[in-house]
Formats: sequence, C-alpha cells, structure tokens
Amino acid sequence: MSAIPAVLRPLGDTGESIWDSVWSQAHWLSDSDGAVMQRYCELWDEYAEACAELDESGRLMEGSKGQMVPSGFISMKLNIDNALRQHEKLLGLNPLARKQLNVPAIDVDDFADFIDDLQRA
Repeated sequence: MSAIPAVLRPLGDTGESIWDSVWSQAHWLSDSDGAVMQRYCELWDEYAEACAELDESGRLMEGSKGQMVPSGFISMKLNIDNALRQHEKLLGLNPLARKQLNVPAIDVDDFADFIDDLQRA
C-alpha cells in the first residue's frame, strides 16, 4: 500500500499517530483492514485517556464509606489493554500473529523502529 488511507472517523492525537505509524509500516495491511484499524486507533485514544486520568487521580480513590479503593481507571486501562492485544493479533502487529497470517518476516531493525514509533505515539 503506497498511500495512508484516510481515517473513517476523527481520532485523537494518539489514535492519529498510531494510524499513521501502523499504515506506513505494516505493508501487509490493505484497505479492507480499515475498520479494524479504526477500532484499534480508537482504543489507543481511550487507553491514553485512561492513563492520563489515572496519572491525575492516582491509583487509589475514596470509596463510598471513606475507605481507599483502587481507581476504576485501573480496570478500564486493563480492559482496553486486552482489547488492544486482540486487535494486534487481528492486524498482525506481533511476530506470532504475522506468522499465523503468513506475513513474510520483516527486518529486525525495521521492526525495532516500528515499535519505537508506536511507543512514542
């Protein structure tokens, strides 16, 4: 694929960055992967928001009886992380998933750059 397709719905900064990074480097994706990619990037936006809320509010919050309880953002973050992992399998964004999709191996240095780009997003 030569050109990065347009997003299907507007994304936040994180999702947009992931969209551009994945489409530019995951050469095995096609236009038919657009809906899955859209959901993947929307999940990244939700993950970034959950992380920001958790950073701001802390890991503990006051419960209904004044006791300290784990923040609801912890379970939200874990749930989103699980959904991201499922989408990564569908899109071939880890070595095992690429093997199962019969995607030819990619250069280790290129893959390291790809992961670095995702982590910076």
